[in-house]
Amino acid sequence: MDEMTGTSRQGIFKIEAVRGTYGAPDYSTDYDVTVFDLSDINYDAGHTGGNNGANGLMGKTKSLAGKKQSPVEFMTAVRSNPDVAVAPKWWKFLQACGWVIDTSGANALATWDGRPSCFSLSGDFPLWDCGSDPDGEADVLAGMAGTVEFGADEVGGEILAKFSFTGKTGEPKPLTTGTFEVPSGEDTQDGQTYIGTTVVKGAKTYKAWTWTVAQNADVQSVDDASDITNGAKTGIDYFHVVNAEPSADITATRIDTNTDVVDMFDNVVESSLVITMDHFELTLSEGVQNVAVGRETQNETATDKINVKFNKMVLKQI
Repeated sequence: MDEMTGTSRQGIFKIEAVRGTYGAPDYSTDYDVTVFDLSDINYDAGHTGGNNGANGLMGKTKSLAGKKQSPVEFMTAVRSNPDVAVAPKWWKFLQACGWVIDTSGANALATWDGRPSCFSLSGDFPLWDCGSDPDGEADVLAGMAGTVEFGADEVGGEILAKFSFTGKTGEPKPLTTGTFEVPSGEDTQDGQTYIGTTVVKGAKTYKAWTWTVAQNADVQSVDDASDITNGAKTGIDYFHVVNAEPSADITATRIDTNTDVVDMFDNVVESSLVITMDHFELTLSEGVQNVAVGRETQNETATDKINVKFNKMVLKQI
């Protein structure tokens, strides 16, 4: 293939059997979640930039490549599995964000409590040429870890999960005719819209216009000078989640009595903040506390933008 003229991009992901060891996704079986708003793959090869040589010239010496990595961002629909005891396919992204998945009970649970799981993702990002059975080339990431944000921009809008990952970058790999696949085995339920949804903090039920729940984690590398991933000396073993400071932002019609401003002034700690959707219940707990309140208006209605800290999140399929 001399040049690529196609623009058909995909993201295909697989939980690694060994953390940090690239496991090539099987395009016929691992392509079970469609992601969207997929960012570009921007290679950071860790170049030294060269040195100022004492040779009477202004140029620098040869730059040498170092640690090789790339960030990648995308969104997924918040789809459920028809069997509430079975984890939805997109929860593999939560695992790589340090969440713990529990399918031992009647309802599948995904939990973040500050003690992260030890899973990472491998990802292929094919770009295909034109035609019905095209050639292509895939960018390769491994040892991926990340952070997640849930939310809805407006009442009636779609509830989305936005993921930000970082992985070590192997060499791109060619894809030959006959390897192109479309997603299969996806969860078939519709995504969630922010309607028929309740937002309850402590004993108060809110008329929330918008809400966002963010893990706010940092992602750092565990280095390994001997690592070779898909032909590239990466200098990285894997990435992991550190220093998470989860928070929620809720813009809600202002409550006149027992206001959130007073709760903030008085350091009130609630037992939970619960967002109940059609097929999921997101419970925030352990230190639920207002830390900032902004006085706003929405459509000439008095609203408060409430920033809430907490330490634990549980997403239950219902």
